[in-house]
Amino acid sequence: MGLGIGLSKCGCNCDNIKTTGNPDPKNFEIIKIHATVNYIIALIKYPNCTNYEGKKILVFTGITPSDFKRLSFIDPHFCDDGNHLSPVARFEPTARGWDMATRFFNSI
Repeated sequence: MGLGIGLSKCGCNCDNIKTTGNPDPKNFEIIKIHATVNYIIALIKYPNCTNYEGKKILVFTGITPSDFKRLSFIDPHFCDDGNHLSPVARFEPTARGWDMATRFFNSI
């Protein structure tokens, strides 16, 4: 796993998501966020997800930290249908991944 910039899309009907083994976008815990005016890096845990202990490091734009913390639906997949917030980048959920996300974040 590494940079996931534009490599996959959710390709789903967002109301009908199958969650067996995949992250349930309605069942998550925000572990930590780092934000500036334009971007948010978030470490999110999806309890039903089986890889990397359900953790995801995602980068978002177009939302304030306070609005982000109030979300009840966060899909970690890239999606361009406009029905929900979609990450602009995804990194491996490790200390190295957080460092890479921060470097990416600081370079844009």
